[in-house]
Amino acid sequence: QHADLVREYTKDVVQSVGLPVLVKLTPNVTDISYIAKEAEIAGAKGVTAINTVIGVVDIDIETGTPLPSISGYSGYGGISGPAVKPIGLASVSRIWGRTSLQISGVGGIFDWKDAVQYIMMGSTTVQAVTYTMIRGFYFIREWKTSLEEFMKRKGYYSIEDMRAIASRKMRDYDFLEKVTKRRTGIDEEIDSIRGEVNA
Repeated sequence: QHADLVREYTKDVVQSVGLPVLVKLTPNVTDISYIAKEAEIAGAKGVTAINTVIGVVDIDIETGTPLPSISGYSGYGGISGPAVKPIGLASVSRIWGRTSLQISGVGGIFDWKDAVQYIMMGSTTVQAVTYTMIRGFYFIREWKTSLEEFMKRKGYYSIEDMRAIASRKMRDYDFLEKVTKRRTGIDEEIDSIRGEVNA
């Protein structure tokens, strides 16, 4: 969560191991792309985005106990699975836009289409961790076949052909407001009056 520490630790590891280093980033920060940039400056070759999101799984409203209950108590834990995919997609896009790092996308990948979405936001590789814990590794061959069929249908010859095509279409709110024609009841009333006058 601290950019200066990410830079310091990454630099130390890069200098020590003599191997390409990927830094796994938490989404529990204000701007994940800023943290990723510090990792890049320190010599990282890539990042894994994202780690789990801090959350509370559930609450037993009959007893007022947060779950899972451990002798009547609980704690804040890492949430993964489909709930975190929107956060992961946004994080990958922001990192892609600010760095030249390799990005391993992770968070809520439960089918091959989720994997494609991560690639289209800028991932060079993807990870399906929670799904693998549930299903084992047997789904990989099925996903591979579906991905190959999709790429053939769309004319993609490699993963790189579709990498970040969605991120290139991301804009800030000011831009979106300018390109969106906002109409109100007053606008429609004025148009109606103008139409009657012109008639």
